[in-house]
Amino acid sequence: MGGAEAEERELRISQNTVKARMTDILDKLSVGALGEAADLAHA
Repeated sequence: MGGAEAEERELRISQNTVKARMTDILDKLSVGALGEAADLAHA
């Protein structure tokens, strides 16, 4: 039982790490594009 819980926790941690890195990368790549999209959305 403990092993499965530990695996689940590790999986969750790695998923969060991937999400955080993806978000960080996407933020860096698309700052300009997001800014334009936000401007258009608010226009």
